[in-house]
Amino acid sequence: MIQPMAPDESGAKKSKNSQFENRLLQSVLEQTGEALVICDASGNILRTSRAVYRYYQHPCVHRPFHEIFHLSFPTNETERPSAISFPNLSGKFLTQVLNGETFSNENVQLEKHDGTIIPVLFSASPIKDEDQKILGGIVTLVDSDSRDRTDRILQCHNEVLEQIINDHSLPDILENLCLEIEQHFGAEVLAAILLLDEDGCHLRHGAGPSVPESYKQAIDGLAIGPTVGACGAAAYLKQPVIISDISTHPNWAQFRDLAESHGLRACWSMPI
Repeated sequence: MIQPMAPDESGAKKSKNSQFENRLLQSVLEQTGEALVICDASGNILRTSRAVYRYYQHPCVHRPFHEIFHLSFPTNETERPSAISFPNLSGKFLTQVLNGETFSNENVQLEKHDGTIIPVLFSASPIKDEDQKILGGIVTLVDSDSRDRTDRILQCHNEVLEQIINDHSLPDILENLCLEIEQHFGAEVLAAILLLDEDGCHLRHGAGPSVPESYKQAIDGLAIGPTVGACGAAAYLKQPVIISDISTHPNWAQFRDLAESHGLRACWSMPI
């Protein structure tokens, strides 16, 4: 049997649901790594994700989208594109969205708050109610370089899985993983993987194709502990350890000369 709900109970439930939906939306906007912009039917900004601050670091809610986000099509000219065209393109895009059109990964340029221009992927779609009336639009801006890096990480992930499935040796898999990490972060980064010994107290060399051989030999068999470098501490504490300056950090007191003799200045260790 369905029991009718009293009017005040119904209103309270709707209010509770509305509060939950608002908190859920706010949580999504805070947690997502993409720059999301929600606009009303007039093109004014209602909400943004936290990631928007990578591009624009001033309050932008209740302001017109085209005044904040200056977009243009890519150009091969060496000169800086005219800023006069930016608001027109931004406004043109949003007008089309508010008329029902959808955009997906359009290659455009975005002028950041500091005046620098970066390539981004522009996606947008209208927000409609149950009667298909357009209430506003949602815009996504993704740094093109960031998207390329993300795609490469996914590709590396798949390659490692393929190597595991094809029964490659563990040293080969770990070495390839180190090389991928170094390629991702740049030439100044050296990657190494240490494996916890069966006694659960010492670290053994696993891989480190770019790490000097003398350094690998020196730390092979390292006893873990809360203040033992970065890797020893991470393995002991079971949490990431980031040391930005080896020359001053107490964890590296007994290894400082070794690290500096090999040109190492910082170390970031993540337990697996």
